[in-house]
Amino acid sequence: MTPTVTRNAQRAGVEIRFQEKPPDYVRQALVGAGWRFSRFSRCWWKKATVGTWAEAHRLAGVPLAEEAE
Repeated sequence: MTPTVTRNAQRAGVEIRFQEKPPDYVRQALVGAGWRFSRFSRCWWKKATVGTWAEAHRLAGVPLAEEAE
């Protein structure tokens, strides 16, 4: 199954969810770009800024959704 990218309006952030643990190189890229893993929510998250939405899609390897920034 494909990773999902969603907005979290309550926390003003963007979240990436993977069905399985992503490979090391993906986790390293996420950490290097400032993303954090939430054990509670089981997702990678980052505060929403200009470009975070597109960055999330690129790191997750999914096509950019048609949602505005």
